[in-house]
Amino acid sequence: MIRKLILGFTAVYFITLGILVLLLYQASPGPEGQEILGVGIGQWGTEESIIFISGRRLECGAMAVGDPFAASCTAQIAGKPLQIKAIRNAPSSLFPFGGRCQALYDGQMWPCDYGSPHVQVHWFAYVQSDMGLGKAQMDQLQRRYFIENLPEETFLWGMVVTAVLTALISVTALTAWLWPEAKKQKIRWAIGMGLISILLFFGVLILGVQITGNFWD
Repeated sequence: MIRKLILGFTAVYFITLGILVLLLYQASPGPEGQEILGVGIGQWGTEESIIFISGRRLECGAMAVGDPFAASCTAQIAGKPLQIKAIRNAPSSLFPFGGRCQALYDGQMWPCDYGSPHVQVHWFAYVQSDMGLGKAQMDQLQRRYFIENLPEETFLWGMVVTAVLTALISVTALTAWLWPEAKKQKIRWAIGMGLISILLFFGVLILGVQITGNFWD
């Protein structure tokens, strides 16, 4: 009975993990070939007031030949369309991760510039204004795009915790499956030592992440 419960829990866990992976994929930066990988709305330099939107949630299309911009991307913000026209700098440019963008919302042009939300992520279009949105509307946007607006530390710890849980659940399920057949004492000792080794490894990993985080803070 316990064996079936463990295996059933393992199946539910991996199904849940698969759903989480799909949600994270939708909230990740847009595909590399897309002119805009994401959008940031809010005042530049005030991280808590900037709302991020994944580029995968945008509807993008190429501009006509001869237009100064390469693509146009749109998103519905508070029931109105936000349109951003953008073009990246050429790869040979002194600033290859930059470019030019133009934001139109509610019949008004808003200041826009390319930026990088993280060191390894580029080509986000920052609309450097709240575009007349009130606090309630900005809070609603943050709730709507909850995953992409989580702190970076949350993703770091999430990866560590997920790795630990996945390893522990996998080993526990394997143990539950093999234990009835593992009649020899040596096999049971091997399974036990393997479980302890995994616990020690991830304990050291978590400690290292904690120390590193404190160092950079």
